[in-house]
Amino acid sequence: MALQALPRLSVADAVSRVGGLSNVLATHGFCVLHDLDESALRDLSTCDEQGRMLLSSSASTLMHVQRSTIRTRRRAACESLPLTGLGVNTVCTGGHVQRRQLHVLADAAALDLVPWPSGRQPGLRPAVEGATTALHSLARRLLTQLDGGTVLEAARAQQAAAHGDPSVLDVLMYPNQRADVVNMRGHTDPGLLTLTLGSQIPGLEVHDRASRRWVDVESMCTPAECVVLCGEALQVFSGGLYEAAPHRVRHAAGGARLSTVFELRLHAVPPRVHPRAQSRQCGREQCGREQCGREDGPDAVAQGAPPFGAEQAVEMAVKAAAQAAA
Repeated sequence: MALQALPRLSVADAVSRVGGLSNVLATHGFCVLHDLDESALRDLSTCDEQGRMLLSSSASTLMHVQRSTIRTRRRAACESLPLTGLGVNTVCTGGHVQRRQLHVLADAAALDLVPWPSGRQPGLRPAVEGATTALHSLARRLLTQLDGGTVLEAARAQQAAAHGDPSVLDVLMYPNQRADVVNMRGHTDPGLLTLTLGSQIPGLEVHDRASRRWVDVESMCTPAECVVLCGEALQVFSGGLYEAAPHRVRHAAGGARLSTVFELRLHAVPPRVHPRAQSRQCGREQCGREQCGREDGPDAVAQGAPPFGAEQAVEMAVKAAAQAAA
């Protein structure tokens, strides 16, 4: 059965009401938050404006941000961080632009590696830093409301202090010029939680865990609401209590679609299975079968099996979507 209404919570309820956010994410894999802080909305709006200005600018400006001008001394301070793709990137399909994106890490030292176009666009870096700070703070508060989240956030913060913060912020622009060009194929994110505001040009679709159907989320929410998605690291840590949310971006008429996306990440998932997943039942509450055989179940994680990865998650999502459509 198709989802009739989005799973919604106010930010206040999500960060204070015991079990509220946890239950929604365990059931659906995603949640839509409303009543965000006004200052955070202003920071995100400014980031969108600066991002659109950058990604719509001339090729020389794009190359300036993308060009490798990283100093060895600065790079050494970030040797434990994933630096690939920092700056502006263009993704093409069949010779046509699929999307352009500005990719940065939340870590302060890594932000210094980006050759910001300060002369041409001095407001870009402050806007990106403001959006990163706002979403980073909200993501951490949300994480601590989940089962085992306080322990997980403590581990994440400790890793970030020791090795740098691998969390990422992407400002993406989809031209939407050709209906035959897929904006972004179905995938799951490797981190803990992904946060993004609804775009004015709808396109984001999420695979709902409860109904096992794709939901056109952005056509049902407003640009002032925040979509929260579970990531693979959260699924691994919880032993399947929370499931990484497959999502994709469809083509949409009405012009270029801009989206600012933040993903809270950590270097390594702590070797711990949450007590609610210690039983020999599958992590999905609606399953209830003994040793159901799911490769990502709590027994597999507890016994040190390889982490549940992106390819497996997407494969499962595609199969579930096909079965639901049948």
